[in-house]
Amino acid sequence: MFIGVPRERVPGELRVALVPSGVAALTRQGHRVLVEAGAGAGSGWSDAAYREAGAEVIEDLDTLYRRAEAVVKVKEPVEEEINLLREGQVLLAFLMFNKNRPLLEALLKKRVVGLGWEKVHGPGGVRPVLAAMSEISGLAAVLLAADLLRSDRGGPGLLLGGISGLLPPKVVILGPGQVGKAAARTAAGLGAQTILIGHTLEQVRAVRSELPPSVCTVVAQGDALAHCLDGCQVLINTVTLGPGEREEHLVPRSYLKLLAPGAVIIDVAVDKGGAVETSRPTTWDDPVYVEEGVRHVAIPNLPARFPHTATTALATAVLPYLKAIAAAGWRAALRADAGLRAGLVCVDGRLTDEQAARLYGLSYHPAEDEV
Repeated sequence: MFIGVPRERVPGELRVALVPSGVAALTRQGHRVLVEAGAGAGSGWSDAAYREAGAEVIEDLDTLYRRAEAVVKVKEPVEEEINLLREGQVLLAFLMFNKNRPLLEALLKKRVVGLGWEKVHGPGGVRPVLAAMSEISGLAAVLLAADLLRSDRGGPGLLLGGISGLLPPKVVILGPGQVGKAAARTAAGLGAQTILIGHTLEQVRAVRSELPPSVCTVVAQGDALAHCLDGCQVLINTVTLGPGEREEHLVPRSYLKLLAPGAVIIDVAVDKGGAVETSRPTTWDDPVYVEEGVRHVAIPNLPARFPHTATTALATAVLPYLKAIAAAGWRAALRADAGLRAGLVCVDGRLTDEQAARLYGLSYHPAEDEV
């Protein structure tokens, strides 16, 4: 199989979907790997390293897409790449149809085979590719917050950690998923007062054993959330609320007055109309804005600023799936692996993403019927 690895084109994205060791594993199996020139530079891998691993380095994006049977990426394709896709071509990337209807419609029109890394399941229902990025996002959110509390960064001059004789800053984390758990472990490890908030008692009970004893777990019922936010220096949101999922925000604008002076909100799951009313997407080029006196950072791709670590983790997670698809073809690979089959979001102009179909009122075709 010819496998194409283009350079990522989403602004600020420095990751790449395959590292040289992954290329070597695929070429040893007899596959051809086409890597766009400069694709690994942002993550620390040179074109020469890819060549030494057996890849063919391609200067022209059009040529890469024309020759590749499968295209493996990190982020969704931009318009330039969508125009190059062709019917029957396999596209593997974070596609997130529930947040991007125009992309969904474009890929259906192109009649490509779309596999979303965010939906691929491993043993026990864990989503290995998404989990790798989620862990980095949670850790990075705390480190970013710690940096923004410095006085030279416009913060109140607080150290996000505990020292003898002083009450440490309070960190409140919304959502007990992979991102939230990673953020809670990191904040607690620094010595901060750490509160992790879930929607139900079952949620918080399920994660309790995975967290340090110092982390408080709270159910967001009644005025519990407002009480936790009172005087907190850092709020980290990891909850995504898609269109139509909720009529009101978890953190309305009025709650911002509860936060301590100089507080910062890090919204890892930024979504307009989502969990935090005052959040809107930002970029690494212009990451911070102020609403109601509170600094907000809402960068959707936090792992992109830790590209070597993030790329290594992502490439390790995706390689087994890519090897299976390359060896047997996508249909056979999906028939053999229900977890990989769960990642199928579109094929031959039909939508196989049940969540997106329900959200947009579109026809849904079960993945099982397509393989």
